[in-house]
Amino acid sequence: MDDSVRRSRSRSFGATADVYERSRPEYPIEAARWLLADHLPSGPDDVPLDGYDSYAVAAVHDSTPADPTPADTAEFGTGPADTTWTLRPATVVELAAGTGKLTRTLVDDGHVVVAVEPAGPMLDRLVRAVPRAIPVRAVAERIPLADSCADAVVVAQAFHWFDTDVALAEIARVLRPGGTLGLIWNYRDESVPWVRQLSGLLASAERIQSRQAEELIEKLQWSRLFEPSEYAGFRLWQKLDREGLVQLVASRSYVATLSPAERNEVLFHVGQLFDMTARQPDGLVMPYTTTCYRARVRKRN
Repeated sequence: MDDSVRRSRSRSFGATADVYERSRPEYPIEAARWLLADHLPSGPDDVPLDGYDSYAVAAVHDSTPADPTPADTAEFGTGPADTTWTLRPATVVELAAGTGKLTRTLVDDGHVVVAVEPAGPMLDRLVRAVPRAIPVRAVAERIPLADSCADAVVVAQAFHWFDTDVALAEIARVLRPGGTLGLIWNYRDESVPWVRQLSGLLASAERIQSRQAEELIEKLQWSRLFEPSEYAGFRLWQKLDREGLVQLVASRSYVATLSPAERNEVLFHVGQLFDMTARQPDGLVMPYTTTCYRARVRKRN
């Protein structure tokens, strides 16, 4: 994507914050936990921590968590047979946190989340939705945090908007030794015919964007700032009525930056697609593949 186009489209989200919050899906809980596997609760050996009921691929993690001390341990809940689970709260920096679609899960799992977001309207929605997160208005290329302050940095549905080389250097700077970078995207599953038709209504640039993860992971490896990355895939389904589908498309940066006439035409055709496809009163179900990568920073104490 051309840099000028990337910058222009990345700035479009502030104007669509309300639509974004109403229409965009969240992320599978098991995917969020896979990204932060080093900070999952420690419990019985027979309780699986990877995959859950998903279609996880190559989901691996260090199964020997560090021994927590009372000072840095919070109660997570109870497991079977009177087993108490404990969680070492991680300091997680979420970049381009948007309206808090991923932030909710991270906070609910007991992590201390610093939500960094450049668009004021998006950050306002996040503060209302996730008041326990620490909001910071900033960009990924200039993170206003101290060196080695975070256990993990996560990015949901946004890494492709960054100036990659500059952002990776900043991410490595704020991570502690052994800290983790986690990247996650929800991609429409175009093996479903009506979803493929929906993608056909969008510009080729929008469709190309959804295949950028592999290229970005190559840049991550080339930076030599991080260890080789791990991958896991999960499944997600989103129920949509007619208005929900139209708003989902309207929240896309490609559509948001069209002229009003062009945008209305695209949304009109999306509504037509729903009318021709929906066979049940409940509407449609959008299938997603949730793609996750994680990598540890190369940094010594």
